Amino acid sequence: MKVYAAGLIDKSLRAINSKLQKKLVADCRKTLHASRKAMLSQEVNSFMVLSGEKNSIPHDKIIEEMETGRVYKRFMKYYAANESKLKHQLKNNQELRETSKIVKDFINEIDPNLVKHFNSQMKKIIKKLPASYREIQLKSYVTIWDFKENQQYRFFLSGFDSTVFSGSAIADDIHVGKLVDKLLISNFFAVFLKPTVTRLRELDRVLERLKCGVEGTHYKTTNPKLQKKLELFFRILAAKLSALQDIDNLISRIFKLFHLPRDTLSQYNFKNGSIEMNKAIAEMAANINYGENLLFEVHSKLQECQIHLRDYLDPHKNGIKSLESSEAFKNALLPMAELSTDLFVEAELLKMWSDFFGADIPYFGFSDEIFTTPNINLTGVPKDSIITVRGLTKNYNLGRTTVYALRGVNLDVKEGEFVAIVGNSGAGKTTLLNCMAGFDSPDYGVVLFRGKNLHKMDDAEKSKARLLDMGFIFQSYALLPHFNTRENVALPADLAGLSKELKERIENLLQGVGLSNQARQFPATLSGGQMQRVA
Repeated sequence: MKVYAAGLIDKSLRAINSKLQKKLVADCRKTLHASRKAMLSQEVNSFMVLSGEKNSIPHDKIIEEMETGRVYKRFMKYYAANESKLKHQLKNNQELRETSKIVKDFINEIDPNLVKHFNSQMKKIIKKLPASYREIQLKSYVTIWDFKENQQYRFFLSGFDSTVFSGSAIADDIHVGKLVDKLLISNFFAVFLKPTVTRLRELDRVLERLKCGVEGTHYKTTNPKLQKKLELFFRILAAKLSALQDIDNLISRIFKLFHLPRDTLSQYNFKNGSIEMNKAIAEMAANINYGENLLFEVHSKLQECQIHLRDYLDPHKNGIKSLESSEAFKNALLPMAELSTDLFVEAELLKMWSDFFGADIPYFGFSDEIFTTPNINLTGVPKDSIITVRGLTKNYNLGRTTVYALRGVNLDVKEGEFVAIVGNSGAGKTTLLNCMAGFDSPDYGVVLFRGKNLHKMDDAEKSKARLLDMGFIFQSYALLPHFNTRENVALPADLAGLSKELKERIENLLQGVGLSNQARQFPATLSGGQMQRVA
């Protein structure tokens, strides 16, 4: 028997997540009465995943305990603490406080009664948003049972309306271990889709109202104080919409994650009595299709409305009417002031929503075996290969986001070859070069330099290899500031004890790159191009 349990985590809480992982493993061991060796755990994207194994089928009480007992309650406690932290952060969010004050100051000038509505709407952000996160996190919890002894399966998916699906694994040739991440993401979509589509629909409704509100005559006032508040007001609203410009790409990437689980799970006939999982999967697919169309509409309106707000007071683009009467100005701007409350709040809600779920989940990678690292095959390495890279993987944790710099890179650089590594900024080129030179260590994979595993060498061995057998030009020059140009160029030869033999060669190199006249200058006195040539 093997069981998997998983739930969402907040990637920004590194230390807390590390403690959570240890406690979850202990809880799982107690529940299953399993040995330490039988337990595995790791972070998978934005999820904490555990697995436990035993040689016997557990009785119903243990199954119930895994699904609603210690492990689940540990996640519950973690989510409750997260909700409290987030409420505190939102209450003390300086940017939110300052921008909301600017909007509030303006609508207070137009109609003081609107301030009460604005404050009420702001509570949606501070109170309801953390509660919404907690609800999704709670329902992200799953347990997936593989009863190998009698070839049965059981899936507890807390996000589905019908939470338990069970049956015979042999009947449909089901390999439960290969379905874990697909079930995990499907369960996530079961709770993520509805509130996300609701957020998009609400913003779409407000943007449509805004389009109508900014058409026709635009107004300004001769009152300098009030005019300044008006200008700040429009800048803030335009900035809120500008912050959502990448929202379509982010949410669209999350939606696309559903394709593989949908295609995989629809091959089977998982049931809970007469209730079929495929029906729920089909409904999710339909909601995603609707959400993608809505996302396109929202993105188009965002661009249009942002331009309208930015250009509202541009006399070259709009017919602006200057009003001397404060009352006339307030009456003219009342519809915009009323609309601004909903626009500010809905834009902020969607931005925070996408920041919370869009930091890492869009980059989720599926694998047939969550805890099995693929074997590195070093057979067939070309004999004339100077550098061989196999399965190189490197991730960087940045707050809520994990940068997946390298994912299973394979490469052979043979003697005499001139190889260019090209790609977009952020594609992982520098990370790959740093790992190939031994400056950085991969999370997984092998770098062979002249047949030797570079990352099994100690620092002295790697330094010697770089000194005698490698040349490395740094992107950021890496010159020693207290050495002049000639000394920086000669340094590798000095360290290798070859500076006397290479003295003429060093002078020729300086002349070859046009730096003979700068030989005695220090890096601080050189231009960027000159420093790059020295490097």
